[in-house]
Amino acid sequence: MAAVSNYSERVYSKVYYSIRELCGLVAKRMLKDTFDWNQFKERFVDDFGKVEEKRYTLEQLLDYANRKFGKNLEDLIVLSSNILATQTTICRKE
Repeated sequence: MAAVSNYSERVYSKVYYSIRELCGLVAKRMLKDTFDWNQFKERFVDDFGKVEEKRYTLEQLLDYANRKFGKNLEDLIVLSSNILATQTTICRKE
């Protein structure tokens, strides 16, 4: 049962952070030079809670992603992998 729980936690985290990334990109596009990633993350937590809180169910997050961005679970997992790869590359350059 622990393996299923761990898998569910990972999937939830990937969906949560992918939605955060997508929302952040939309906000950045709208706000341009005034966009502040740290302020955005604080606002996102206000709206969605911290990932460990699970304010919304996975199904609710997926419904939101589908309605807002046209993304499904598979799309969000791919996006999550791309985000992680980008962050890893940036860290290696620093």
